[in-house]
Amino acid sequence: MQPHWGNPREDGYGHDGDMGAAFVLRELAHAYHALGAELGEERRQRLLDKLRLQGDRFMANALLNRDYWGGSVMQDHGWRSLFAYADGVLHLLGVLPEVERWASYAVPRVRRSLDAMPRDGVIPLSNYCQLYLYLDDVMGYRDALLALTGEDIFDQPQFPRIIDYLMRVVRPQDHLMLLESTDPLIGGNAFLNAIAAKYKDGRAAALQQAVLTTSERPFYHPTQAFGFYLGALQGSQSYTPAVPATPPEATEPLSYFADGGLATYRDPVDDVTLTVRCAPFAGFHAYRFAQGPCDRMGSAPGAGHFTVSLGTAPRLVTPDGGYKLQSAVRTCLLVDDRGQFGDVGYPMSIPSKRYRGEEIVFARWDNKENTGWIRLNLAPAYPEEYGLLSYSRDLLLYPGEHILCRDTVAADAPHRWSWLFQGKREIGVALDGLRAVFGDAPTLTIAPLGIPALTARVEETPVVWSYASVSGFKVFEHVRYDSEDTTTFAQVEFVLTWK
Repeated sequence: MQPHWGNPREDGYGHDGDMGAAFVLRELAHAYHALGAELGEERRQRLLDKLRLQGDRFMANALLNRDYWGGSVMQDHGWRSLFAYADGVLHLLGVLPEVERWASYAVPRVRRSLDAMPRDGVIPLSNYCQLYLYLDDVMGYRDALLALTGEDIFDQPQFPRIIDYLMRVVRPQDHLMLLESTDPLIGGNAFLNAIAAKYKDGRAAALQQAVLTTSERPFYHPTQAFGFYLGALQGSQSYTPAVPATPPEATEPLSYFADGGLATYRDPVDDVTLTVRCAPFAGFHAYRFAQGPCDRMGSAPGAGHFTVSLGTAPRLVTPDGGYKLQSAVRTCLLVDDRGQFGDVGYPMSIPSKRYRGEEIVFARWDNKENTGWIRLNLAPAYPEEYGLLSYSRDLLLYPGEHILCRDTVAADAPHRWSWLFQGKREIGVALDGLRAVFGDAPTLTIAPLGIPALTARVEETPVVWSYASVSGFKVFEHVRYDSEDTTTFAQVEFVLTWK
């Protein structure tokens, strides 16, 4: 075994710290116990020497760099690195004398992550809304801590609420989550089995079966394949037949998660899904408890952005943020061709992005009228120099009929207003007069009504590609509506229909 996970540089970061180093250390700690006497004395000593070296280096890197990724307790790199490291450390207590020092750092550090988790069960953007990225590493730490001390972190209320969230956003017929992107439910098998057993929750058992029967799809990132296949193995090892799966219960078409700032609507008549999220990066609770620059990062500045799928066919989509984050890659309003706070072309992420108050004001469902209403306050997302006095976006939901997006904006000086609606070139983005047409069979159309008068055109969305792409590096296009004149007030209703 080479001294630095195979890298000749002694001072490297990626091979002595972060996720990669934590994962290998954890697996070697597991292997030490699993192989036992089969290792032989020479290999046993070499393995212990390696664990001692890399455990010290991981901790030294964490202290020298103020933890990982700016001290992130929620962002993926800090989150997964420390749960994996703490898992390995707990397995090595009593094996190496140095481990007590490692544990004195790792265990309190992981508790900070647990304290910052969303309170309403939403899987945050900090883990890319993916169950396996959020909980697979947590699960190993939970089991190790439970075996060692009897403490069960799943007693904490945020964990069973994840099941409530998944039951709302996972489609039972195909196990897809139609959120910012169209992703299948991947991994988390051991977590789902554990919650099923602990809380006698048949919904968690049903979700675990859903994961096992999810069809394989092209993976846009290697971690997806890892979660897909390893999750099945972990599920088979933790299955609890004593808790039978229960079918999903009927719920209202509109779900609202206040902490995560997420609203999802599923038309029960025509199988149309709308999703809108407006909140800090990892949610409101995490914004208070996780204050590092990467825990408060921002992606493309596009408050008010929403997606629409017809069945499983995405029509209004989320383009890749890529290496130039800008409002022009979101379904949002531009003011004099300028975007929201942070619309300056940051690569990958906007560090320490301050939350300014844009939010979902309410999301209501009227059972008597069988209609829904989501209201967003978006004025705080725009720089003060624009002089916006107010800006609301109302999404009015009529099952089996249409969705109405009403934007009402007022300013202290005249502006030219531009509305963008994002689609994909391969799906089809076109205009029929002022009517926007997205896709074919099924087709989503958008027709604008109101003031001021508008012009329309189709443009390519200016994505600067990063190293990975949810879309497979395929071109995005948007319909852009511009006001013909500058005005101090605009109220436009965009009527979304489908066939």
